[in-house]
Amino acid sequence: MTETEWRKCREPQPMLAFLQNSGVLSERKARLFGVACCRRIWPLLKDDRSRQAVEVAEQFADGLTTREKLREAGVAAEAAGIEANRAIINEAISTRLIRGPAENWIGGVDEIISHANAALDAAFDVTGPRIEDTIASSRGALKAATFQASPDTFHEGSYPILEARSTALRLEKMAQAALLRCIFGPLPFHHPARIDPTWLTWNNCTVRHLAVSAYEERDLPAGTLDNSRLEVLADALEEAGCGDAGLLDHLRSPGPHVRGCFAVDLLLGKS
Repeated sequence: MTETEWRKCREPQPMLAFLQNSGVLSERKARLFGVACCRRIWPLLKDDRSRQAVEVAEQFADGLTTREKLREAGVAAEAAGIEANRAIINEAISTRLIRGPAENWIGGVDEIISHANAALDAAFDVTGPRIEDTIASSRGALKAATFQASPDTFHEGSYPILEARSTALRLEKMAQAALLRCIFGPLPFHHPARIDPTWLTWNNCTVRHLAVSAYEERDLPAGTLDNSRLEVLADALEEAGCGDAGLLDHLRSPGPHVRGCFAVDLLLGKS
């Protein structure tokens, strides 16, 4: 993959493959990408156990919880998915609130639950996210998002429904590609930007404090970083002497930005 292809790519899978082949797909960033995919389909993770798995995975990525807690959260989320499947099928059979053939309705809803839970795979994989799990997480979120675009019926022969799903899939792929550029940077081929230590100590460590604040104070449940905080951070960083256009432009870009954002990570010394 060339630099131009990376910048313009709208498909997350080839980008993930490139990142692994380049040796820059760290466990922490792979896990945070899986988390970001899950947060994009947060409304489909209706069970608290599924949502808890995402939150525990975030904590684990930053060393705030144990691998055992991560494993427990993963097991609980898997159980939640199984129970959700059973409950939906039982309700459909008992209430007969089914539009079209029962097998189509049940199969469609079952597929939503399956894909939503598949999106959790990379987030809470206990041994560390593998490329296969990370791609599974991406695909699970993509498929769940396409079904979310047409929740009332599951007639595969219905052109409007297929068109809605196709549009949703395209938009979700583009969103995931943008997340990868945020987490791994616009130029993962190059060495990371050099952070001058004086930037971090300037004006009583203002840049450092602003970076911590931007990382911690997020918009939930989306998990996105606040753009206004990032803009203030960019202004302070520039005033401290930073002239790196790529770093400053990214912080000032509309994003969305998530935990793992390469620019904020550089300032906080995270990898």
